[in-house]
Amino acid sequence: MYRATTHSTTGASPAELLFGRQIKTKLPELGHSKEDIEVRDKDRERKEKGKMYTDEKRKAVKSELQPGDKVLVKQNKENKLSTTFHHKPLLLLEKNGNSVLIQSDQGVKYRRNVTHVKKFEQQNVSNENRFNQKSNENVLNRNVYMSNENLSQERSVLDESISNENMSSENQLNLSMNETPDVENSQDRIDKTNEVTTAISRPTRNRKPPARLQDYILN
Repeated sequence: MYRATTHSTTGASPAELLFGRQIKTKLPELGHSKEDIEVRDKDRERKEKGKMYTDEKRKAVKSELQPGDKVLVKQNKENKLSTTFHHKPLLLLEKNGNSVLIQSDQGVKYRRNVTHVKKFEQQNVSNENRFNQKSNENVLNRNVYMSNENLSQERSVLDESISNENMSSENQLNLSMNETPDVENSQDRIDKTNEVTTAISRPTRNRKPPARLQDYILN
């Protein structure tokens, strides 16, 4: 039944495309023929639609490589320090669809897929640009040196001020330690004076025996 069933892409059954006619099956049906051009158009339309969907999903872009360009070839990574592409550029001789023909400096030719190569962009730096870069580096180094020198001067001034503050605080501490015994002695003298004054100014009471003991002679 599969060979006699109409396919969704071609619009015809596989048996009809193979034999050019409908084959007889056990199911009753009305036969109708399909032209070969119509089948091919439907097949091409479905394939183009699938290609557009896949390219959009994988973010595929058209290669801009042209014969005569310098390209880098992808290499197998031996360790984690190996680069994805070989550092030596090769010459692109021919491009046919997704296939490219490249040639090394020794004349050896290789055929690779376009996804395994990328265009080599050489960086051309003129003498003027190099001079400008060097002058900019000198200015930057001079600014860094000046900033470091200013920073060292500020640091020395700050250290000197901190040392002066430490010396003044130590002097104050020594003075306070020297003055502490005098304060204690003066406080002791004040306490003794208060005790003497309190002893002298203490009132006395008159002591007399109770009245019930007046009839007795007490020794």
